[in-house]
Amino acid sequence: MDFYVAYDYSIEEFECSFFTIVIKNRACREKGFNLSEFALKYHARSNAFITVTCTMGSSEIDYQLDDLISDGLKPGEDFVAFDFWKYATNKSNGGSKKLEPHEIDMGVDWLRCEYRKDGFYVWYEEVEEKG
Repeated sequence: MDFYVAYDYSIEEFECSFFTIVIKNRACREKGFNLSEFALKYHARSNAFITVTCTMGSSEIDYQLDDLISDGLKPGEDFVAFDFWKYATNKSNGGSKKLEPHEIDMGVDWLRCEYRKDGFYVWYEEVEEKG
């Protein structure tokens, strides 16, 4: 039997590649989005705070984005989609320049991202609620 572990509380950061979606789990709970179903359907990885999917094909990510948006999640607020391959290619001038480790601004305050010599990594960062 082949088991797929979609959730692991002990994982603090996730390695990402190619087309990546990072979802804030709390937003899913607040909006009634079935994150468990999504994670199993798209083989996402989760911890208590974020859920991450990575795919090589841009057409594959379209289905995921459609599911998220049609169920009321907002891009740039509840989730972030990013093309790490394109980012690395552009930053390294098509591979002719060595890419040094650095942080990447993902455009949301709850997510941190860093390029390291062995890949891209994302993790949740707790932010104080406004109000």
